[in-house]
Amino acid sequence: MRKGAYWPDVTEKKAGRFIPNPCDHVMFSHLRYASATVQPQTATGTFVCALLDLNSPDAVANRQAIETALASIEAQLRDLQNLKNTLDQRLAAGQISQSQHVTESQEVAAYLQKLDDATKHFGG
Repeated sequence: MRKGAYWPDVTEKKAGRFIPNPCDHVMFSHLRYASATVQPQTATGTFVCALLDLNSPDAVANRQAIETALASIEAQLRDLQNLKNTLDQRLAAGQISQSQHVTESQEVAAYLQKLDDATKHFGG
């Protein structure tokens, strides 16, 4: 089930059966992530998890896919930083020319930008 037309009355609000608004509530006090699973922290969190089906197989699978994609991006960022360091070391050791260093550094920078854009896509 999704929120749909649900709107709590006063009694439901007092019992914690409402959907917290991130502008009005500290979400961390109601819900926390444990990897790809949402863990309720309060009666309201338990209610929200059930009402919105936050731990449905599809929702958990989607979060797992995002975690996997972000881990891959982080690994690629580390590899590119290592490559950049290697290019700098090779230039300093006279193993590559300044123009080769510039060309390859620009390629690394372009790929870093693509990874940055991808990270932003996931809300990072």
